[in-house]
Amino acid sequence: MIEQQKQTSQTAVKPETKSASKAPLLIAFLALLLAVAGAGGAGYLWLQMQQFQTSSVSDFSQLKSTIETQQALLQTAQEKIASTLDSSASLQTKSQALETRVQNIAEELSSVTGLNRIDWQISHAEHLVRAAHQRLILTSDIEGAYALLDAADKIMADINELGVIDVRRAMADDLITLSVSNKVDTVGLFEKIDALKAQIMQLSLPAQDFKAKEVTVKEMPANADLQTKIIVTMDNIWQRFNSQYQIQKLDEPIKPILSSEQRVYLKQNLNLLMEQAQLAVIKRDPVVYQRILQQAETWVTDHFRIDTPVGKTVLETLAEMKTVELNPTAPDITATIRSLKIFASNWKKEKQIRQQGNANATEKAGSEKTPTAKEVSTNLGKSALQPEVPKV
Repeated sequence: MIEQQKQTSQTAVKPETKSASKAPLLIAFLALLLAVAGAGGAGYLWLQMQQFQTSSVSDFSQLKSTIETQQALLQTAQEKIASTLDSSASLQTKSQALETRVQNIAEELSSVTGLNRIDWQISHAEHLVRAAHQRLILTSDIEGAYALLDAADKIMADINELGVIDVRRAMADDLITLSVSNKVDTVGLFEKIDALKAQIMQLSLPAQDFKAKEVTVKEMPANADLQTKIIVTMDNIWQRFNSQYQIQKLDEPIKPILSSEQRVYLKQNLNLLMEQAQLAVIKRDPVVYQRILQQAETWVTDHFRIDTPVGKTVLETLAEMKTVELNPTAPDITATIRSLKIFASNWKKEKQIRQQGNANATEKAGSEKTPTAKEVSTNLGKSALQPEVPKV
């Protein structure tokens, strides 16, 4: 029994000894793992530190480059500001020079009174009236002359002086005369001739049809003898032969038959005639205009078919254009010219009287009171902006 208990106790002590021997190994393994983990963490921290240093150096260089760029931009801005200041000083100098020039101009304008303004208006009206008269004489342009004379009337309406009423009365009479005068629509007539050229190209030439005359054949008698048969047969042959020919008397000239080329040339010549007619319309030459239309009408009647709608239209258009009075009698506007000359002559005398009176008044006012520089500049500015027109 005692031996069995010893054996049992020995068997019980062996596992405890084994478990006690494994504990240091486990602790050493864990220490090794901790050492490896610590080394790995230290290496990772070292790598992160290196990356942080590299990134810090790069960011610092970029920041330094940005600062240098901003410094360069700032320097450029400072240079521009300095240049702007120089330009501002130059502009200020020019502004002062311009102000001085404006003052000089104001002084010059102060010498210009309503008298000189009326002179300019009279001169302008005379120029317009002369131009209207030349238009009527040279080109018979009634509408253009009316526009020029109406413009001159509006200029004279702005003059508040004695004697203008006579000029405006003459202008009103001449304007009414021009408005009721016969006017030539040059542009419309030119375009009508241009449209007629297109119609001429559509004209057709008469057909040359030669038909033999109808022959009445004699019938042979039933009981005719030989002589009668010969006579009837010969007569029928002669009639058929004679129907193939046409005999005309030569008391009138023979109209030749046009070839195809000649027909083309004929239409081209008609177009040239129409262009000459347009040129005559522009030059207002009634003699050449009527001669060309007459020649064109003769060619159309002699060589083209006039029984077609196109032929009738061409002839009617030519007849209508022949009734146009290309150079009507030009109205007379010399009454306006005479009245304007009389007014201009009277105004020169009136102007001399007023200038002499103004000079005497200025001399008298100068002897009584000498104005200050401020008053002179103020008066100059007012007279330059609003020149007063002296009234009678």
